[in-house]
Amino acid sequence: MSHTWTVRAVRYATRVTPKSAVFYDYATFGEPDVPYRTDYFFWLLDRPEETIVVDVGDWVPRKVAAVLCHRTQMGADNPFIRLDPADARRWLGTEQFRRLEPQTGCSLLEELGQPGLVS
Repeated sequence: MSHTWTVRAVRYATRVTPKSAVFYDYATFGEPDVPYRTDYFFWLLDRPEETIVVDVGDWVPRKVAAVLCHRTQMGADNPFIRLDPADARRWLGTEQFRRLEPQTGCSLLEELGQPGLVS
């Protein structure tokens, strides 16, 4: 069994927008409304014989807040509204990733991991 991980950060999108579209009440800062770039990444952790378990407990409040930002899409009775912080951490604080062999051809993640597409 290998104890070496291959770790890649993959940029999957870039958004350039005025700072006023990103920061709340930006005009009160008295600074120019210049372009603001946001890059979006995901991580590839690869060791073919392993399942990856990541403790994301510290990020649970942000995950729940992101879901609650879309209340109109979730409906008035969505379970996240009633989720207390302890239960949220218990149920949303661990993410598991399993490597699956593609059934046909090359998988999307394999394609994204090719040189030139990795930041």
